[in-house]
This record gives sequence, structure tokens and C-alpha cells, in this order.
Amino acid sequence: MIIGLQAFSQAELNEYKYIIVPKKFDGFRSENQYQTSTLVKYYFTQRGFNAVYNDALPQDLNSDRCLGLKASLGDGSSMFATKVTIVLEDCKGNEVYRTGEGMSKVKDYNAAYREVISEAFSSLTGFMYDYKPKGPKDAPITVSFKDDVKHVVQDDNAKEAMVPSKTGEVTNEVNETGAQTKNEVKEEVLYVPEVSEEVSRAEDSALALYAQQTPTGYQLVDTTPSIQFYLKKTSVEGVYLAEGKNKNGLVFLEDNQWFFEYYEGAKRIKEVLLVKF
Repeated sequence: MIIGLQAFSQAELNEYKYIIVPKKFDGFRSENQYQTSTLVKYYFTQRGFNAVYNDALPQDLNSDRCLGLKASLGDGSSMFATKVTIVLEDCKGNEVYRTGEGMSKVKDYNAAYREVISEAFSSLTGFMYDYKPKGPKDAPITVSFKDDVKHVVQDDNAKEAMVPSKTGEVTNEVNETGAQTKNEVKEEVLYVPEVSEEVSRAEDSALALYAQQTPTGYQLVDTTPSIQFYLKKTSVEGVYLAEGKNKNGLVFLEDNQWFFEYYEGAKRIKEVLLVKF
């Protein structure tokens, strides 16, 4: 069972493009003390991972930290032995993988950390790293803003009575002999309220935006990079309150396409957004 769980955890590593190695691990007094950062980066690279230092991130990783896992040292050393595990956490601080513990009783710390880090990485022996981005998540519940006006369905016999722009009242005129001569229709014009116009803006004019997680939701940045929207979560999954530079509204998912909806005066504007989460 332990071997099966370990294999499952290792398979999850394929979903991440980078391993971020700190120049200075927590609990150490200086950068790369006892060559810990150099050794960790070396062993990850040796096993096929794209390991980078935390002060030299590639552009895509700098824009989206969730592409990488952050490495740390789980140090359980005592007075008599140096003990270390290698821990990998995602961008939310969740532990994704932990190696077995390496242990050494060598008194020289440089030699001891070289030995324990090498031993910890033996947990990945035989694992072949092959980057495969995460697949799309299950589609969230979405809200449709179409046909949001209630209507009454009537049967065939009542079709003539469906609300028109004009209604007729029929009166009969009778001549002196008592015969009906003609029908006169008195017309009454009904008031039809104005409906605000909805303007749609097509996908070919949409900006490519990248979602970066915030404590309350996301921020959407363009390729400049410049923040275009702040999204705040609502009680409905897939629907966000959106604050833009000059306009506020809703951002929501509909038919696998993201939209930004807001008002300009009496016009309801619905823009297509190209968002990469």
C-alpha cells in the first residue's frame, strides 16, 4: 500500500512544469549553506525535472507560480545525526510530495548533508519525469442571463388573445329596422415599455488574460503585464464580481466561454473574455 501511494504521489509531479529551489532554506544561516541548494537543484535536474532557483524564475512561472512546486528541507536533525527529507509544496502551500528520510552520523556537516540529500532522493529512483499539464476541471455551475423575463405559454385557442400592440373592442350598430349594418372597431394602443439594449462584443476583439489567484478570488492580467480586472468570488461557482479600470460588472462562464457583463447607461454590454486559469 505504501509503495502504491508513493507511486501515485510521484505521478502527480508530472503535472508541474518547474521545481523552485530556494537559495536559502528555512533554518539555515546563509545562502546555499553546506551546498544544500546546489545539491537539491542538481538531483532534481539529474532526474529530468526543470529545477530553477527562486531568484531566477522563467517568465511563465513568474506570471503563474502554480506551474511549479517549491522545494524545502524537512530537517529532523539531532545532536547525534543529521536527518533530512525533501518536501514539495504547490502554490497554495499544500504538500504534494515528500521523499523518504536520509540520515547520516558523519560529524562534518558538508559531508553529512551531501549524504542525507542523496539518500532522500533515492525515493525517486526509477521515476521518469514527463511533464503533462493538468487537464480541465469539471465544468462549474454557471448562471445564464438569457430569457430572464418570465412569460406565459398559451394554447392554440388563446393565440389570438396573446398580448399585441393593439386591442379591439367590437360594437354593433343597428338601423331603424333592427338589422345589424356594420361592425366598428375601437382601437386602443397599449403602452410597451422600453427594454435596455444588449450589445455583444465578439471573441475576435477579446483580450488574452491570465488569472492570478488572490485571497478573495483572482486578478486578470494581460501580456503587458497589466491588471485589467479584480475578480471576487460569489456564492455561485463560476460567477465573480468584477472590478475593472473604468467599469464594474460580472464575469461568468457560459457555454464554456467567459463573459464580462456590465452597463453603459441603458445598454447592457456583454464582452467575450479569453481567460487562462
